Amino acid sequence: MRGICKEEDYAFLGGVKMPDEDEDYEGGEECFSAQAQRYREKERRWRRHVAELSSSQEADVRERLSRLRSFRVFQRRVLMEGCGMEPSTAGLLMDQRLSRI
Repeated sequence: MRGICKEEDYAFLGGVKMPDEDEDYEGGEECFSAQAQRYREKERRWRRHVAELSSSQEADVRERLSRLRSFRVFQRRVLMEGCGMEPSTAGLLMDQRLSRI
């Protein structure tokens, strides 16, 4: 019954051809291919962005670590001078005092 109604509706519209369900639409595969290409490009840009961000964060962490190490050396030297210790005898005692700071 529905098929008859559809045919009548299309006949009423002036002889417009009723689309077949099995019929491929023109450009369907091309549209899908273009859409897939856009998705791959977007994913590629996102991966590059994440890699750049990760790289910059890693560089920042390494820089902070370097500054922290140099500050610890400075802190150890100042503490040894303040206590009047020699570098050879200060090892364990300095580590204990620095861990409390």
